Amino acid sequence: MRLAVRLLAALGTLALAAGPAGAQGGEPVGTFRGVFTSDPPTLDPAQATDTTSSAVLRQIFDTLVELDEHLEPRPGLAERWTISSGPARLHLHAAAGGEVPRTGAS
Repeated sequence: MRLAVRLLAALGTLALAAGPAGAQGGEPVGTFRGVFTSDPPTLDPAQATDTTSSAVLRQIFDTLVELDEHLEPRPGLAERWTISSGPARLHLHAAAGGEVPRTGAS
């Protein structure tokens, strides 16, 4: 019985990961529903310090740079970046078609 439950859980996980066939083309299809043990205290990325808020925010926002399984930075919305010498400045170059809002002084 336990093996059957585990097999059904694994198949359900695979079905959720694959998503609907129409979603493979990049067009939004259907509704994503997630279950959490509590409501997220905030949806403000600057204020999120708990795991529930962070889990929800990862589904809503893309990041400029992502970390891989070895915690090495990989491109996200920024396809590349450079660090200038002198006063430390990080220059992020947006991926084609990506738009990065500018705030503050340039």
